[in-house]
Amino acid sequence: MRINFIFRDSLLFLPVQKTIRIFISLSFMNRYLEKHRLTDALFKRPDWVPDLVVCIPLLNEPNWLQTLHSLHGASANTTSKILVLLLFNHSEDADSSVIEANTRDFSHFAQAAANLTSPTFSIQAHLLALPKKHAGVGLARKILMDEGVRLFTLTGNERGILVAMDGDSTVASNYFQAIARFFEAHPKLEAASIYFEHPLPESKIPRLAIIQYELHLRYFVEAQKMTGLPTAFQTIGSSMAVRQTAYQKEGGMNRRKAGEDFYFLQKFARKGTLGNLLDTTVFPSPRISDRVPFGTGRAMDNLLKTNNLLLTHPIIIFDQIKEFFDGLPHLWNQTPTQAATFLKTLAPAVQDFLSSNNIHERIQDTQKHTASQAAFIKRFFNWFDGFVMMKYVHFARDVYYPDEPVLSVAYDFAVRETSYSGSPDRPEALLDAYRKMAQTG
Repeated sequence: MRINFIFRDSLLFLPVQKTIRIFISLSFMNRYLEKHRLTDALFKRPDWVPDLVVCIPLLNEPNWLQTLHSLHGASANTTSKILVLLLFNHSEDADSSVIEANTRDFSHFAQAAANLTSPTFSIQAHLLALPKKHAGVGLARKILMDEGVRLFTLTGNERGILVAMDGDSTVASNYFQAIARFFEAHPKLEAASIYFEHPLPESKIPRLAIIQYELHLRYFVEAQKMTGLPTAFQTIGSSMAVRQTAYQKEGGMNRRKAGEDFYFLQKFARKGTLGNLLDTTVFPSPRISDRVPFGTGRAMDNLLKTNNLLLTHPIIIFDQIKEFFDGLPHLWNQTPTQAATFLKTLAPAVQDFLSSNNIHERIQDTQKHTASQAAFIKRFFNWFDGFVMMKYVHFARDVYYPDEPVLSVAYDFAVRETSYSGSPDRPEALLDAYRKMAQTG
């Protein structure tokens, strides 16, 4: 097999004892790469063993060098060895201007990055045209992270950490130090959602736009946490990290053109092995972009075209599903008749959504496969995860409760849940309050 040959060839350069140890652990990793890897080797094996591999997909990205400078600066504050992988990528049928920009940036890479290397910090880059059917950020991330797995394997580091970044983001100076410390301090956690803050532009209109967008992101997660949903986490592609062994066990990254970060991190949220890394910060760019169907860049573009007013989901949607979640402990040993009686007390939006998802059969099946209240609740939330919550919220919005302005909804929620006393006319102060809310975990 192609992958086995690559491994054997590289292992020839390792000491005998290390070679034996790696061969013992390669059986599982070989299986992952043989099943999921989509490309030949793109990056060379480093001369030293990396502790963290940072994976950055780049598509017509003008600020990638700023990102590298930020990462290089953060590397000075850690003893970890850092390998950064860049994938300049575009669809095979991309506009010629995109292909030219990617090709130009790649050709300038070696010179631009020449002063950003050290004995513990290295950068490699590759240029790749992706098949048009699957081209997108999900596929690019997958190729990079799979390459990270391969390089960790070749260097014998089973404890390696894969870090996802974007080429328009910067990081706090303690970024690498905090990631390494997080996984050392939490051996049972497999992945991290890293705290983020969008930089606020000086110009008034873009500033208000990104404030609203980040408020929407933060309110949406805080409202889910209020309901008791255990899988409520921020899922930002530029702000996540995962143990490379756990990455393999969960089948790696998906190839979605957008939302790949959400579906990837939800795997770990359902297992209870996703944690919030709150003592460092990623700064995603607030700039306009049309490269993905949704996300920060697309939201900024839409906001600036629609009178700078962002809508979000009313609080009542979350209050009503919370009533159902609050009743779950009593459902685990109730008869079908008793369960049906409880379900009839719920709001029509909740009843309709649950009914359309065969809730009676689901409750009975969950009861059948669990022997305790705690097991019942855990199994139920393995189904009703962040994805099902999103489906419920969209259903309730479309049928019962239309979206409302995020500034008023987020303000009302903060006042109710945290006794926020700021003025409703100060959106930046409101965002600061939500950032503090997020940092409490």
